[in-house]
Amino acid sequence: TFTVKDNGLPANISASASINITVNDVNRAPSCGPISNPTASEGNSLTVTPSCSDLDYDPLTYTCSNLPAGASCNPSTGVVAWIPGSNQGSQSGTLYSDISITANDGKPGGTGSTAFSVTVYDTNQAPVCDYFHIYAVDEDSPLTLASQCSDSDGDPLTYSGSYNGGSLPSGAAVDPSTGVFTWIPGYL
Repeated sequence: TFTVKDNGLPANISASASINITVNDVNRAPSCGPISNPTASEGNSLTVTPSCSDLDYDPLTYTCSNLPAGASCNPSTGVVAWIPGSNQGSQSGTLYSDISITANDGKPGGTGSTAFSVTVYDTNQAPVCDYFHIYAVDEDSPLTLASQCSDSDGDPLTYSGSYNGGSLPSGAAVDPSTGVFTWIPGYL
């Protein structure tokens, strides 16, 4: 209420008026702090947690974009979780850039984002071999077994052989480049 008086004579006279003021809510967008660019290794867990807030205390939901294959984004927290698979890294590091986390307060103009990059390094995986078979060969007859080994990283393989923790039997050999095993057993 506004009141006005005049100081005139014969007496002070006043008038009043009431007004209504409506204050409109203006949404303030959420803000997200920067994320330092993490590094990861194949097969090891990586978790990235955003630091987002809303000055209006609106509840936030999250979306993520440009996620690497296998990564996930929690819509309630914005946490990005990822275990890089084999072949997603390299010795010098494979860069996954412009991964974005966006917080949304559900109101017009109510988004805030942060972006980061991840460098993934190779974790060497052991070769896998499938030689655990029983073979029968006659004395003085050749036995040739092809390599049944592979490396998921694609690394070059070098082969060797042993028998009961020691040397191969007389005349047996393993080609160090191909893994081919050859042997002509002698007479017992």
